[in-house]
Amino acid sequence: MADIRLKQIEKYFGDVHVVKGLNLHIEDGSFTVLVGPSGCGKTTTLRLIAGLETVSSGKIYIGDQDVTGLEPKDRNVAMVFQNYALYPHMSVYDNIAFGLQARKVDRKEIDRRVQRAAAMLGIGNLLKRKPRQLSGGQQQRVAIGRAIVRNPNAFLFDEPLSNLDAKLRVEMRTELLKLHRELDATAVYVTHDQEEAMTMGDQIVVMQGGVIQQQGTPREIYFQPENLFVAGFIGSPAMNMLAGRLENGDFVSPHIRIPLGLQEPDGEVILGVRPEDIHLPNSLSNRRATPPITAQVEVIELLGSRAIVPLRLGEQAIKAVIEERFLHRVQEGAPVQLVFDRERLHLFNAATGKRIS
Repeated sequence: MADIRLKQIEKYFGDVHVVKGLNLHIEDGSFTVLVGPSGCGKTTTLRLIAGLETVSSGKIYIGDQDVTGLEPKDRNVAMVFQNYALYPHMSVYDNIAFGLQARKVDRKEIDRRVQRAAAMLGIGNLLKRKPRQLSGGQQQRVAIGRAIVRNPNAFLFDEPLSNLDAKLRVEMRTELLKLHRELDATAVYVTHDQEEAMTMGDQIVVMQGGVIQQQGTPREIYFQPENLFVAGFIGSPAMNMLAGRLENGDFVSPHIRIPLGLQEPDGEVILGVRPEDIHLPNSLSNRRATPPITAQVEVIELLGSRAIVPLRLGEQAIKAVIEERFLHRVQEGAPVQLVFDRERLHLFNAATGKRIS
């Protein structure tokens, strides 16, 4: 396996600037997820690594080799596509073996690799079938098997689970992580699903507008977002954003005053609080609880052990996540008192969007 380095990568499609001065280091053996909304440049970045697109400027290294000008077949990477890209007239065995057969690998070695990959993926009993005889999840396993047998320096995944139903997506996420640990492989995985990114990646790269907004562990991305975009994109339900001012170290808005004790200049700020960090009084220690605020309950969306509760705080719409055991204290259409967890608050400069530490 090998690490991957992208240095000052620029990519234009005509006059459209898709990737902008991108610098990225993907460590050897890591599972790195590129995540962001449609059009953010994540898939283009993956295709640049694979060699399926050419860079406008910059350099790409896989291990110690500069692969910027190499054809895809010479980069020793394996890509798993969203649409599986299986050959319908071939058996599962031949689909997995195809790349090795094209490179004229010894027949016994091909069989050894195919049988090993099929066993790892639990499809050993499907090798004689055609793709049309397989479920979507089974087809995806065949596509992954075709990548495994190549023994590549890196695996590249382009939204490989997006065509599967929700239950199967969760199962396949687990299988991919187990496979990654077994192979100890470098993997780069593209998704627009932030939940998928958080559960799968040991490194997450959040992109927007062709620019890396933040790179870090799932915990760093979630608990210390560097700007308003990352804070709003990662997390479901999304982080609540409250506009206000910093005055003498306190956050002040028309309906809230929260002592923060910050040594920051006064000015316009955005206070971020995640829905799960909004609590009913007495369900959080006094040390962590902010002064109570009063909001109006709009509806209660029960999800079993918890509920999403949209609220109205003056003109501001916010959401809280309340545990089911506390819901008897909340009524639709009625006012309710709430506190924020002061250790989980996020503050951003309103003009720049940058985090205030």
